[in-house]
Amino acid sequence: MYIAVFKNNGKDYLRLMESYRTKKADGKVAIRKRIICNIGPLSKFDDGKPDYLERLRESFRLGTPLIPALEEYTGKKTPFEKYTIRLQEDDPECVGHGAIYGR
Repeated sequence: MYIAVFKNNGKDYLRLMESYRTKKADGKVAIRKRIICNIGPLSKFDDGKPDYLERLRESFRLGTPLIPALEEYTGKKTPFEKYTIRLQEDDPECVGHGAIYGR
C-alpha cells in the first residue's frame, strides 16, 4: 500500500492505494491499482514543516503514520487488554478524598 496525491477541483487530496497483478484473457499480466481509503485534502493534514508528504509516506511505511486514521492499515494490531476490578465495602484501597468525589 502507498499514499498517493491526486487533484480534485485544483486541490491536492490524499488517498491510500494498493497495486495488484491480474492476468488478462490473453495470459499477459496487468498491473492494476485500487483505492483503499480516501484520506482527505492535503491542506487539512499539512503541519507546515517542509517535506510533509515524504514524512507521511515514511511514517506510514514504518508503521507509525502521522495521520491517526491510517493506523488501522499499517498491519499493527492494538493488544486487547482485560482488567478485573474487585471492590469490597470498607476496603482501605477504595477510599478517596471527599473533595474530589463531592464535585
